[in-house]
Amino acid sequence: MNSVRLFVLPKSGCSTSIRAVSSKYIKPHPRSYKRRLFEAAVAPIMPKEVKQCNIAQVLERLNRHQQEYADIELAEVKEIKRWIKEHNFRSMAVCQFLSVNGRNLWLTSNQLRLQGLELRQIDNKIAKKLFENTALAALEPLWVGHNALLFGKDIQSLKVIVTETQKYNFLIPLAITYDNRIMSMKEVEKLTDLPDLEMVRAQTTQILDQIPVQLTQALNHHGEQLSTILSQISTGNQETK
Repeated sequence: MNSVRLFVLPKSGCSTSIRAVSSKYIKPHPRSYKRRLFEAAVAPIMPKEVKQCNIAQVLERLNRHQQEYADIELAEVKEIKRWIKEHNFRSMAVCQFLSVNGRNLWLTSNQLRLQGLELRQIDNKIAKKLFENTALAALEPLWVGHNALLFGKDIQSLKVIVTETQKYNFLIPLAITYDNRIMSMKEVEKLTDLPDLEMVRAQTTQILDQIPVQLTQALNHHGEQLSTILSQISTGNQETK
């Protein structure tokens, strides 16, 4: 409640009235100039026109990102091809790569290297470009999620890949390639059950070499039978005459 009080100034001897304001009315204390300047500087600047999301442009940009390759990505593909050719890798396993801490991954890489295998993580986009226009281009459906590649140098590495990946729960082989052939895990497991894969390859080569000989013999046999039949027909015709 407001009240008016009379005060006398000591030196002048005149009196003046001052209105006393109740304590329930809070006197405003404005913020300092520096604070107001800082808030004005960091205040968000909104655009005058609100932009709408164009789904067609977003899809086009994503598609362009998947199809187009930067110079550094093409250089990485070229370097990986040189590395594979330099180390003469012939077998490769595409594995699903699950999460694992760095220490275990580093230890696993060294253990696999002692067994003659090289573990590499390659981006799916780079892997797709790496095997483009090759016999391994059919692996494209596998380039999703997180993958890792295991490289080996000979046919014996197929057995090593199967046995070693069973020891780790973060490496799940999906497919294995040897030279230009893609094999499923069931086919590779059947091969690994054999005692010596080099012997199997030698037997396969021997069988393939025998195929032309057997084919020639079969064709000659049918030719001889045809000649015999024609001779018998001609003899029978002469006797009837």
